[in-house]
Amino acid sequence: MNKYSTALLGTLLASGLATSAGSAMAQESPNIVGSWTGRSSTILVEGPNYSSATMPSWENPKLLQRDVTAQITQQKGNLFWGKVYGNGKLDGPMIGAIGVDGKTIVLVGPNAHARATLVSPTQLEYCYLDSDMATGDKSYKAGCSMLTKR
Repeated sequence: MNKYSTALLGTLLASGLATSAGSAMAQESPNIVGSWTGRSSTILVEGPNYSSATMPSWENPKLLQRDVTAQITQQKGNLFWGKVYGNGKLDGPMIGAIGVDGKTIVLVGPNAHARATLVSPTQLEYCYLDSDMATGDKSYKAGCSMLTKR
């Protein structure tokens, strides 16, 4: 291949990649507004402020099941916001973003971070990390669930 062929090939590839990237960015985000519910398997430990032998610890964590609801009330493009509930009780507000692939979702609230994957238009795999440091509770939680849009 001579230098002109190489330059032309490079230009065509760059043009194709730019077009593909532009198409990916221009993709419309899926509408996820609504109520997403499911049951979460959660692991919990209490931080250093707790000294009771009955409290969950790093050596003896508490395993629980809890009902989770993500109520997404507003969406503008790939950005959204709403509230999260655990066992019917408000956990707090949340904000989030949908990735350019239309499936990857990240969200955050005052005490938790989560990552989710839109498995189908009505199924969302949701995993979260929660450290109640902001409230002073010094507890740590991690859990995952499959949420269904209602």
